[in-house]
Amino acid sequence: MQGSVTKRDKRGETWLIRVSLGRDANGKRIYRSETFHGKKSGAQDRLRDLIDEFKTHGADCPEPSKELLHAYLLAWAERTRDEVRPRTAANRLKCINTYFPSDPAMIKKFRLTDLGRLPLGKVSPTAIDEHLASLRRPKADGTPRLSHSSMKKVFSILRQALRYAVRKKKIAVNPASSDLIDVPRAPKQTKALALTLEQAQTFLEFAVLDRFRTLWFVAIFTGCRPGELLGLEWKHINLEKAEVRVEQSLYRPKGGGWTITAPKTPKSRRTIPIPAEVVEELQRHRLAQDIERLGWKAEHDRDFVFTNYNGSPLVSNHVTVSNLHPLAKKAGLPAGLNLYSLRHAHATIMLHSGNDARLVADRLGHSDVRQVLETYYHPPKDAQRDATARLGAALLGDRRLRPVG
Repeated sequence: MQGSVTKRDKRGETWLIRVSLGRDANGKRIYRSETFHGKKSGAQDRLRDLIDEFKTHGADCPEPSKELLHAYLLAWAERTRDEVRPRTAANRLKCINTYFPSDPAMIKKFRLTDLGRLPLGKVSPTAIDEHLASLRRPKADGTPRLSHSSMKKVFSILRQALRYAVRKKKIAVNPASSDLIDVPRAPKQTKALALTLEQAQTFLEFAVLDRFRTLWFVAIFTGCRPGELLGLEWKHINLEKAEVRVEQSLYRPKGGGWTITAPKTPKSRRTIPIPAEVVEELQRHRLAQDIERLGWKAEHDRDFVFTNYNGSPLVSNHVTVSNLHPLAKKAGLPAGLNLYSLRHAHATIMLHSGNDARLVADRLGHSDVRQVLETYYHPPKDAQRDATARLGAALLGDRRLRPVG
């Protein structure tokens, strides 16, 4: 299979790419042509991509879509909106409009490439690489434009959308596939803020005096995500069986208000046993809430476990700043604690107590045991030395090895 790259302008910024696909039934040559804007090296890369596509798909290779990438991404986000959580759908739209714009003014302002303005069929691995490089470029003040984790999310959205385009035969090959593009990888991150066992015990002692003491108890004894905690209703609490069922999550869009959504993943639907102390705490809380309910001025269609004085659901950031931060300060604990810190403490203490990692992953609603260990397990300084001592005791006990024979 042959192809050519021909210059179309004097400045060498426009190129005609032609690939020979053989001959038709009458012996006439069949060509697939594209116009490429950019450097000659980019045109040559695109030529190689086209040849690879035609070798793989032959006559079935779809005609490249002329729909602009930005428009396609928006259409893809709309088509797949119901397949993801509302927060994920909103984040997708924000990402597309921010990092793959078609507006020349935005492209110039943020010093991006014109990837969003390219026809879908002309999006190549080279064009994606150049766009990712523009996203990595520091701001005017020298600070990073995007964190490594944000870069990975941006790339993931692009790759998912282009994978969908392949399925719909808009393009033959995904130019963002991992075998064509190096996936942005974040450097090893420092462990998130987590309480030690002693700090968690101190926290619970001080929490007894706080209005939201039951929230803190349930958080640290179940390891629920913030949305799962605040979305709990009394129908999810079985005090007789001493268990909490996670079946929904409270979601607050940036525009205001709230809604109930499904848990983050199918694995997030789970039942978590709770100790007798937490059962007693929930019983006390239920009685206190029944009294408080008499003063509510409006009826509520949801029977939330954790509410404001008027019966409305809590706002995670509000209760963190107004109650959790002052509580942590009184207890002499690190600044910056939030509801995720209590989830983190739950997982870390469970692992350090000798519980199986698979069991801990199930309590947290995780499907990846490796991620649980990497995120939540913090070995003590002398862990290796203690493990070596236990190994010696298991293998040798009080015996001393002597040569045989």
